[in-house]
Amino acid sequence: ASDGGAAAAVAAGAYADAYGAGGQQVSVLQQLQALQASIQQLEYSTRQAATQAGAYIGEVISWESAKGFGFVSCPEAKAHFGKDVFIHKKFCSELPAQNDVVMFTIELNEAKQPQARSAKKCSDLTQQRAYYKMMVAQHG
Repeated sequence: ASDGGAAAAVAAGAYADAYGAGGQQVSVLQQLQALQASIQQLEYSTRQAATQAGAYIGEVISWESAKGFGFVSCPEAKAHFGKDVFIHKKFCSELPAQNDVVMFTIELNEAKQPQARSAKKCSDLTQQRAYYKMMVAQHG
């Protein structure tokens, strides 16, 4: 019975996404705008949590799986350190992939370059951004 309830909830959510509360068909543009607003709210709350924890939020812009390292783009860190942040697998709670959003602290190495520490994925934000990019690609 719970599977049927879950399926009904998904179907109801899909209907609400397509037709809105009043049964009027919602345009793709309206769906994208709503999704973008949702992402902005999630980004804001995630950044607030990071700030309170003395951490940063950034997006993995490159990841070398075989080598276990990559780089994170973070506007705040780039403004402060002048470069992207190096990230290594030994400082990640789970392995990131390119385009993942991560929360992390920074330590400087001996050459005074920023290194991510205590990195953890922000899965909800990563998934919402990926869904938005897919919707934009499908509907231009």
